[in-house]
Amino acid sequence: MKGTLLLLLFLSVLSFSGFTERGSSGLLYAEVPEGPVSLSYSPYLEDEFSPWMHDLRRAESLFFGSLPLTYGIASLSFTLFANTDSQLTTQDYLNRLSAAALLSAAIAVTDYILGIIENESN
Repeated sequence: MKGTLLLLLFLSVLSFSGFTERGSSGLLYAEVPEGPVSLSYSPYLEDEFSPWMHDLRRAESLFFGSLPLTYGIASLSFTLFANTDSQLTTQDYLNRLSAAALLSAAIAVTDYILGIIENESN
């Protein structure tokens, strides 16, 4: 099974070169019905994304980046303040996850508000 997967991976890498070619500038191009398409990396332009998209991406990164930490904090808090020694139920896990999600959302919203205040003060 492993050998078959490795063979398929190797053949797919080799077949990629059959659909692409390097132009006179050394850049990699692919032929499609509409014409050649550059497959080389080009950095984003300064104004390619609107400001609200940058804010949304920052909030998303903060939310999902802080979620593991806030889950640990929420889980520890629930464990310290719980009055039961029984096994955790599904509802207990959902409560911890909900608390962590709310805390992560609060971090993202706080960062957004601080960014607005900083931009207005400049």
